[in-house]
Amino acid sequence: MAGANSRILSWKRQDMLSELLLFVQPGNDEPWIAFRDVFEVDGTPVEGRQERLVDLFRRTPEVDTALWERLVAESARFNIGKVYRNVNVPTMALQLLTWADQNRVRFEKDGEDRIDDIDTWRIDFEEFAPPALIIGEGGVPIYASGQLWIEPGTGRVLRTEIQTDDPTIDLETEVTVHYESDPRLGLLVPARMSERYRYVEIVGQRTRWGTESINVRRRDGEIWGEATYSNFRRFETEVSFTVPEVGIR
Repeated sequence: MAGANSRILSWKRQDMLSELLLFVQPGNDEPWIAFRDVFEVDGTPVEGRQERLVDLFRRTPEVDTALWERLVAESARFNIGKVYRNVNVPTMALQLLTWADQNRVRFEKDGEDRIDDIDTWRIDFEEFAPPALIIGEGGVPIYASGQLWIEPGTGRVLRTEIQTDDPTIDLETEVTVHYESDPRLGLLVPARMSERYRYVEIVGQRTRWGTESINVRRRDGEIWGEATYSNFRRFETEVSFTVPEVGIR
């Protein structure tokens, strides 16, 4: 029986199978572009998947602004919960290490840790100037902070942790990614990603003096996510030209 101070809790679970496509576009400010293609939700296949992929990439081999926005929206289409988000891809924090972004991010060594028998430096980072990695409602920059675990001799990133706090919608975000070596590809790949979101939901409104509406109740919510990655493959493309023979007279 619920008392006056009791909290009513509800929860929902969702299991998805998807493929994560990582590709590089020369000259792009974001070296790694990630696109999540969900093909099964709670055991049910996603309809129209093949046609959707063809439609996304058929118009141009380059990722222009319009196509990028469609990729982001498609990747976020099956996210669970009431919080819209498109930051839950494993390469998000790596973007802060590009030359284009380093002049607007503070980095500071905070210590040393050993991860998977590898000595790493624990590096704190904090964005302080636009353009922010994440943009909130109304174009407001949401500056990120967090930590990177980097092998000092090679520069390899073994782990990333990124946090954001969006006061405009009372949303706190934390995403942690662990990387492991893949012997077939000969490089580090994302092995698992954990995400957590804390938010405040406004429940119900009351009209006062006939015109003014005030919120009457706030409810805390949380979303947890855990992704594991396997079966990595490298895709390559080939282009061939057929030149018709031209007769000479």
